[in-house]
Amino acid sequence: MGTCRCDIGFRGDLCTERYVIRGTVDAKGISTCEKNYRGVLCNEKVCPNDCSDNGICLGGVCGCKPGYEGFDCSIKSCRNLCNGHGNCKNAEC
Repeated sequence: MGTCRCDIGFRGDLCTERYVIRGTVDAKGISTCEKNYRGVLCNEKVCPNDCSDNGICLGGVCGCKPGYEGFDCSIKSCRNLCNGHGNCKNAEC
């Protein structure tokens, strides 16, 4: 008799046990992730404000697209950072 190789999110000899890493699974097999986590196993960290649609979330940290900055990529940045000779406010030097 062979051995089962379970899909992600299932375990046990017959792959009938549903599980998550950061959350809970109810009697019906429905998972609820802890706050700030998502994904099939509830192991993907959520980024602040989903990077405001101006960046990519990697491990809970935003990588902002060019022209944006801040922990959640919500701040428009100035071109060339005002060449080091001014302050950036609302994307203007």
